[in-house]
Amino acid sequence: MARTVDDLLRFINTFPTEPNPPEWAGRVSRAIRIFLGDVDLVWVNVGMVAMATDPAITMADSLLRNSAPPHELSDAGILKSLCHDGYSARNCHPLHRFDYHLPGCVWLGSIALIRRKPGPAISEETVHLMDGMRCFIASQMLHVHQARHEKQAIVTTFSGIVDIIAREIGLTDREKEVMLPRAFGLSYKEIAEQLHLTPVAIKKRVLRIHKKANVSSQLQLFGKYLSPYLAKSLRNSE
Repeated sequence: MARTVDDLLRFINTFPTEPNPPEWAGRVSRAIRIFLGDVDLVWVNVGMVAMATDPAITMADSLLRNSAPPHELSDAGILKSLCHDGYSARNCHPLHRFDYHLPGCVWLGSIALIRRKPGPAISEETVHLMDGMRCFIASQMLHVHQARHEKQAIVTTFSGIVDIIAREIGLTDREKEVMLPRAFGLSYKEIAEQLHLTPVAIKKRVLRIHKKANVSSQLQLFGKYLSPYLAKSLRNSE
């Protein structure tokens, strides 16, 4: 299909900017598939998470793939990770894969374009277009990596503070594992999904933390423990 300059500009302007890897990868996968038009599935990996979108898959529009980074995963391995959704070497055309690097061969991520048989293979025009966007897509992947590293520094700081508080008020390992996500504002439901527990179980752990800390709310816990330790940590880093 022919793409105009306006089509390309619209695609670039709708390119996701959020640094959250799963959200970014999922939105990029959808955006590229819609823009290119002649691919059935776009597999995107930015090192931390791999996502793939196919509107024909009814279970979800975005599928989380817990797989090895693509520079360690062969093309056959990518298809193998998707075979339970009907994508395999037998019923797909050879995939087109694009690896993105910084100068010096630092790997940023990969994208694979896949099309099922018996439909036509992905066009040369589409492959050429993806090649032409290498610098742009690499720059966007770099932004995601930079934002993740900045966030990781904050998580490391909070994690150290939680360890100190846990020792001070005598938290169990199970209580400690919910304290950090609560400090970042995650709900009981969100934490429960991460830990494969129920929101009720998470709430019980949080209430036990409050009791040991002699506080009645997350706000009081933050003010009594987290804020002073965070302020001290920031002063020490100056």
